Amino acid sequence: MEQYLEILAHTPLFAGVPARDLPALLTTVGASCRCFGSGQLLLQSGERTAHFGILLAGAARIWKEDYQGGRTLLAQLVPGEQFAEVFACMGEPLTVTVEAAQEGAALWIP
Repeated sequence: MEQYLEILAHTPLFAGVPARDLPALLTTVGASCRCFGSGQLLLQSGERTAHFGILLAGAARIWKEDYQGGRTLLAQLVPGEQFAEVFACMGEPLTVTVEAAQEGAALWIP
């Protein structure tokens, strides 16, 4: 996770937190880093999550599927962007899917 500290230090969530303090903070809150492959679903519509993510490397996209199976692209994520924070806080089922657009990594925070 050391290679991602600079990205995390520039996110709104960790604004003002010195990069040297981030490892201890992330350990305290139980954050974990996970790698993923291109096309892998990080979160799927209908499931619940207790974690939100911060993209650390690669790219991801958030899309919504309609009743006929059509997909609408809602966002394209780049490193440093958060996702699923509202769903993690509310405990409600996701209404969107988060899919890896390319190989990368994300930080998951409970």
